[in-house]
Amino acid sequence: MNPLDWYVLSFVNHFAHRSWTLDYFVMLLSKNYVLKTGLIIVMLGWLWARRDDRARPHRPIIVFGLVASVVGIALNRALAAALPFRVRPLRSALIDFVLPYGVNPNSLPGWSAFPSDNATLFFGLATCIFLVSRRAGIVAFCHVTLVVAFARIYLGFHHPTDILAGALLGVGLTLLVLIPAVREAVTAWPLRWLEQHPPSFHAALIGVLFLIAVTFEPLYDLAGFGVSTAQATLTVTRTVVHTIGLAAVHP
Repeated sequence: MNPLDWYVLSFVNHFAHRSWTLDYFVMLLSKNYVLKTGLIIVMLGWLWARRDDRARPHRPIIVFGLVASVVGIALNRALAAALPFRVRPLRSALIDFVLPYGVNPNSLPGWSAFPSDNATLFFGLATCIFLVSRRAGIVAFCHVTLVVAFARIYLGFHHPTDILAGALLGVGLTLLVLIPAVREAVTAWPLRWLEQHPPSFHAALIGVLFLIAVTFEPLYDLAGFGVSTAQATLTVTRTVVHTIGLAAVHP
């Protein structure tokens, strides 16, 4: 464990399991979507729906930020699969981590801690908001730092460097919007869709905002079910083929 992770985790964990109220409040920040993601979603909706001339030039930035958030989560999952597995602090033998009240030591089994999906998603969206409105962006960054990042470190779900890596990925992907050619390539089709058929575009926009609000978690369950079903189907198919082959050889 590197010095940054060690010192930050040791300091933050010093306050854990001392107050049920504090631990439960931090757990609420991490798990309750009204507290965790509500403010970001409201800000995005407000910036999108402003009824003035200022809103229209900023819509490509918001569209780009939403696309970048989806791409960021996909890249995170690819990195987590490709890089060496990193145990979460709450189960790590490298630090004597004290579990806060209410934390399940078996949380997130089989999921590598590096990098943080939540940090990638919400620091990227905070950057998007900042590019549209400086004041709203500052509020968004404070919210993500205190509510998303701090809570996940305090509860032992992530090391500080997991958060830092995820944040850099999310911010970096969103800042690509400042490159005109990249912005045009990513936003041309969605904006054309918006112009040609606003109802279906806004229906899709609501769906994306919903998935962001729940941090894409329902998709993980669906993906897991799909993989399990595919594996079971493949096993059955192999068994049937093998049985048919044996029957043909030994009638």
